[in-house]
Amino acid sequence: MITRISDSTFSPLRQEINLSEATMAASIRMVCGIVFGKRYEEEGVETKRFLQITRGFSMLTSSFFVSDYFPAFGLVDEISGRVKRADAMCKGMDEFYQELIDEHLESRRKKEIKDEEDMLDVLIKLKEDESSSNGLTWNNIKGLLMNMIVAATETTPAVTIWTMTALMKAPKAIKKLQNEIRSLVGEKGKVDEDDLPKLPYLKAVVNESMRERSTVLGNPDEFVPERFLNSGIDSKGQDFGLVPFGSGRRMCSGVSMGFLATELMVANLVYSFDWELPRGIHAQDLDTNPTSGLAVHKKNALILVPKRYGL
Repeated sequence: MITRISDSTFSPLRQEINLSEATMAASIRMVCGIVFGKRYEEEGVETKRFLQITRGFSMLTSSFFVSDYFPAFGLVDEISGRVKRADAMCKGMDEFYQELIDEHLESRRKKEIKDEEDMLDVLIKLKEDESSSNGLTWNNIKGLLMNMIVAATETTPAVTIWTMTALMKAPKAIKKLQNEIRSLVGEKGKVDEDDLPKLPYLKAVVNESMRERSTVLGNPDEFVPERFLNSGIDSKGQDFGLVPFGSGRRMCSGVSMGFLATELMVANLVYSFDWELPRGIHAQDLDTNPTSGLAVHKKNALILVPKRYGL
């Protein structure tokens, strides 16, 4: 993602970047690599198919079905075509996951050696383990794949874009974050996972972007990352003033990966570039209108102009 954006800065013209699309593409490559060992090209056919599935599922989960509230009136959903669309979406997802499973089974039959296992490899091993009593079925595995893929690809880019939007509206905050990151990383060229524990203001910025409106924290309408510095507030489900991943036994199981991916994405975007708004656009013009769906995205794409750090 950083390399693609950096390449665009060599143009003599002010190159505008659709950061919403860039972060989504990066998230897809990351998640697909971890879950089933593939890294789709940004503009490839498979990426478009993947996006169609995830976005379709997100729309489906936020759709209104009369039968959910009044079961006796289920015919209304049939007549409106909602049931037919839902069936088509579920069939498409099932075919997509079955293709992945078939590819992995064929690879196992040919005894092809991989550099490292992906999550689907592990699930297939568990299913085929005769000494285990886990009772995994292929439908169970497809359900787990759906949970991992949809949840991870939707949430990380959404949080990243909300964070970058907030930072563009708060120039002092983004400058403070850049100073923290650049003073630590220097000329290394990128922010690594090992750098994250040494970046407290970065964590405060991400926490602030995920914060629910809460009178407990004060000034809820203002973007103030400092509220999380030395506060002891745990955003991983222990403090009910801030529970972006839920809490208890049913909280998000991907909380560690979610924080890591988001912090790395935001850190590298802020470290690598000085960001400007397109000509004629001011910070107060940036909208914060949300979409409906499984994850709450920014309704309109975030368009920014990058300038490489150090030039």
